[in-house]
Amino acid sequence: ARAGTPKAFAAAEALRAITVEPAGLLGLDDRDTLEQGQSADLVVWDCESELALTHDFGANLARRVMVGGRWIQPAADR
Repeated sequence: ARAGTPKAFAAAEALRAITVEPAGLLGLDDRDTLEQGQSADLVVWDCESELALTHDFGANLARRVMVGGRWIQPAADR
């Protein structure tokens, strides 16, 4: 690859790069895993696999969203 050519990520790597990694870099260590005692920020996706999150870019695939351990308004039915 030439210099300056972007590296392709697998879908799972891309998802981790926009979720777990930034939480750790921002010092939000109570949000980087899904386990008891953590502050739950969570999205329930309506898709068969993480590949849909990259292939259906721009589509709202979020079924439910939890912020700080509380469910917020569910996504509108499509």
